[in-house]
Amino acid sequence: MSQTVAIGGLMRHAFLLHRRDRRHVPTHNLEVRRVPDSTSIFDDEPDLDTFGGRLSRARDAVGLTAKELAWRLGVKTATIKAWECDRSQPEARCLATLAGLLNVSLSWMLHGVGPSPDEPDTSTLVGAVNSQLDRLKLLHLETGHLINRLEGDLDRLRQPLPAE
Repeated sequence: MSQTVAIGGLMRHAFLLHRRDRRHVPTHNLEVRRVPDSTSIFDDEPDLDTFGGRLSRARDAVGLTAKELAWRLGVKTATIKAWECDRSQPEARCLATLAGLLNVSLSWMLHGVGPSPDEPDTSTLVGAVNSQLDRLKLLHLETGHLINRLEGDLDRLRQPLPAE
């Protein structure tokens, strides 16, 4: 295959190796133009957590235990715990695999820049907290009724028995 690539305003002709028969096969010309970057990883506010904190959050977000992640990476569970507590850091060869397993970008893992793992929607959290609060209020009301009943029973027990 061949294609025309625009590099710095100059047109370059490039041959690519055809994968099937391993020989150079010229094909139609394609023009590739550089599109300016519209966003930068530095536009967002960085996540100020430590590497270990980001690792722990990402692991929780995908639902893996430290033991499962350690098994997938071929390291000990204690090693994962040490990374999460910031006592040590993974070797460079593990970082890309780690980011891939946790479904996060390498730049987020290392520097806290870029998209973080999916976190629950705040409206979902608010709904869950409201339902728990309603249940707690109901339990509080029931507890108040039980306390009143127990006080009444104690008052009856404290009264002297009628004389016969």
